[in-house]
Amino acid sequence: MADRYGKIFAPYFDDPHTLFIFSTDFCHWGSKHGFTYYNENNGEIWQSIEKLDGEGMNHIQIHSYTEFSKYINSTGNTICGRHVLFIFLKIVEYSKLKLKTKFIKYSQSEQVKKE
Repeated sequence: MADRYGKIFAPYFDDPHTLFIFSTDFCHWGSKHGFTYYNENNGEIWQSIEKLDGEGMNHIQIHSYTEFSKYINSTGNTICGRHVLFIFLKIVEYSKLKLKTKFIKYSQSEQVKKE
């Protein structure tokens, strides 16, 4: 699906008169979300989540659809906007633009310290 939409949207993405906004949340952590990944080597739970999200963000910044896909499949991170991110990465792949992507701010709505 992402490949198909990437091809469709790439010409519009390349048009300087078109604005695209891609919006997503990253990790939704806790039993109510069915996701309680925690690597104690990374500190408290919130720090483990930050590191987990950072790994995914790095794959997006280098525009690697393949690595982001592997990341989602291996971690199960509950990124609710992962499908739009897959489409974004395919759009970039088909785009004629030379893009740089950089996350400029990361925050969590709550720093989880315990389940």
